[in-house]
Amino acid sequence: AGMEGEDMQRGNLPEELLERVQKSEEFQRTTQEKSAEAQAWAVRRAQSGRAGGMEAVDLAERNCLHYFLQSKAAQHYCGTGMYMQHYMAQPSMRSPHVASYLAFFLSGPPPLTECETSILSAACFLYKWRQLVGQIFEAQILKLGRAYHSKYGNCLSHSKDSSVRISCIFGLSAALMEHHRRSTPFAGPYCEALEYRKDQIACIDGSMFRGAKYFSKLKIDLECLSFHNAENRKLCYVLARSGMYDMAKNNHLYISHF
Repeated sequence: AGMEGEDMQRGNLPEELLERVQKSEEFQRTTQEKSAEAQAWAVRRAQSGRAGGMEAVDLAERNCLHYFLQSKAAQHYCGTGMYMQHYMAQPSMRSPHVASYLAFFLSGPPPLTECETSILSAACFLYKWRQLVGQIFEAQILKLGRAYHSKYGNCLSHSKDSSVRISCIFGLSAALMEHHRRSTPFAGPYCEALEYRKDQIACIDGSMFRGAKYFSKLKIDLECLSFHNAENRKLCYVLARSGMYDMAKNNHLYISHF
């Protein structure tokens, strides 16, 4: 029934928009296949003893760059699929009891070096923060803030306008948006509290990257209308409509450093 309803909705789309949707889905399948291929190849290298740990991840990243030489946006999307598989394959980080949770706060939060030094840092942060926010901080900004002394994690410790800082904000806002289940909006209050314009754009983009997949139109309205700035409100709707793999979306904030 779900598929039939979806086909009926597509039947009502203008021809040029239908073509765009179909191209987007074809592109998504291609990037998913290539990212899986990149990761599988790196895993085989690790198992054969020729590469292990982060070296295998580095090889998988380079495969994404190689597969899509003509499209930096496609390299980024390939990286998101690769890192999704990488982090999903890792053991759970959930604290089994109170003692280990307290020890975590005493020793400090886990480092994010792997993403800070990644060629595809935005793709890496997207799933690293998802892992940390969901498993360690239980999707609570308060706990995140206590650990890093900032509700933006360690993102703002990186220099202004740097691709690492912007990628970090993108990944963290996506993770927090995905886990936000309250009736009050998240994106407007969280993103507009950031001082710099590029930080705000990355935050809105990350929020809607997840929102476009998980939330209803009503929920998207709640989030986008929570922006006081009219330009941010418009951007929120544009990004929500563009979905997760729109090639027309401006990814230059994350890919200029490749």
